Amino acid sequence: MAARENQGYLIGIIVLSIIAVTLLLITVLTSMSAVEYHDKWQASVTEATVNKARADAYKFKSDMQSAMIGVEGATPGDIGSTLGLFDGAVSRSNQDSEVIGVRDSAQAIKAIYDDDMKLNAAASAAGESAEADMTWKGTIAKLSASMGGLNTRLYANNQESRRIQQDAEERLSNMKATLDERTATLSETQAASAEEKKRNALKEEELRNRALAIQESMNTLAKEAQDSLAIKENAIEVLEKSVNDLTASNVALKTKVDRYESEDFDLPDGNVVQVSPAAGTVFVNLGRKDGLKVNRTFVIYDQTATDFAKDQHKAKIEITEILGDHSARARVTEEDPKDPILTKDYVLTPTWDPGDSTPIALGGFFDLDGDGFSDREKLIQMIERNGGTVVAWHDEDGNITGEIDSATRYFVEGPSGINGSSRAANAAVALRDQAKSNTVQTINLRKLLNWMGVHGNANVQRLDGRPSGPPTGSGSGFKERFPSR
Repeated sequence: MAARENQGYLIGIIVLSIIAVTLLLITVLTSMSAVEYHDKWQASVTEATVNKARADAYKFKSDMQSAMIGVEGATPGDIGSTLGLFDGAVSRSNQDSEVIGVRDSAQAIKAIYDDDMKLNAAASAAGESAEADMTWKGTIAKLSASMGGLNTRLYANNQESRRIQQDAEERLSNMKATLDERTATLSETQAASAEEKKRNALKEEELRNRALAIQESMNTLAKEAQDSLAIKENAIEVLEKSVNDLTASNVALKTKVDRYESEDFDLPDGNVVQVSPAAGTVFVNLGRKDGLKVNRTFVIYDQTATDFAKDQHKAKIEITEILGDHSARARVTEEDPKDPILTKDYVLTPTWDPGDSTPIALGGFFDLDGDGFSDREKLIQMIERNGGTVVAWHDEDGNITGEIDSATRYFVEGPSGINGSSRAANAAVALRDQAKSNTVQTINLRKLLNWMGVHGNANVQRLDGRPSGPPTGSGSGFKERFPSR
């Protein structure tokens, strides 16, 4: 009994194993079939996508051509947007060669269309907005209209020629009638009539030639009139520019006249009213209401001097105290013992006027003590100490500070290119051009220093032990001692 039971179990296990293997085989075969069907479905979807992209590309090309032709309600404004859709179709088709070929064909057609629309624009009337007609259909219509106009003018010319011919024929007919009448009455005049006919024919030819000559003469006159108009327009343009330049110059000159019409450096700024030789002081008739400031320097000229630019000054003073509206005390900083200061002697500085400060510009290289180095800052201090204002200058690197305008009184020009860069020389030229365009008077350093009373030889002690030379641009030097470097 036990053996039979074991055989039953064994048979059951074998049957179950067969069933399991069968189910496994069915599952494997089913999976393989599903994968195959999925691949076929995926390939169908890809093919459908490519076919859809191809159809879209052909439709885009058709729509673009419709817009170019001007049919089916499409407008030229749709061409650019439609052409931009091809990139999406190429991307969706995974760079399908047929879609790319349709896109390239559309772009080539667009290039032909652009060339044709240049002809369309040339056929449009001046000022006409023809965007809606920028199609091949519109181009043909415009060219047809243009040809129609030419045909109309040609027809009018033919009509005029025909009229002239008819007039000639009428005259010839009248002449022939006269000739026939004379032939009927006087046979002996036939030869004369024939000769007359020949003369009339020659006259007709002459008339035709004269008409052609008149037409040619009219064409020549029309061209000469057009050339004359162009010449006149150019002349008007040149004159207008000249007027504008003169107007700008007059404005600058008026500004300078308004500012300096009462200024004259041949006239003194004031006079010495009292002298105290023992104290080394003088009193002048300039003060608070004249805008005078302490530490301002002046030169003293003899009361008989007539040319301050050439005459030698006799002394220099520095304002130490403002005493009243038109009164101030000054100390004598330089004096010629042989030519003492007297009451009524002239007080003068070129960089200051009572109630005002003279604007001055500097350009170039300024070496006051002859040591080969720039003394631009010292010169600016001298001008400001004398009551002037430096409104524009440049440094040794060519950097320009300030600007010259028509209110600037003097442009002081020093030598260029001495111990300086080419940029500094260019900056000096730029400031000189500004001065010229604003009609600013240009003077050299010697004249400015002479006006400020700086004459004679420099007394400079150099730290390097070398002898100092004459100041550049200032003649033989200065009596005034400058600080050594």
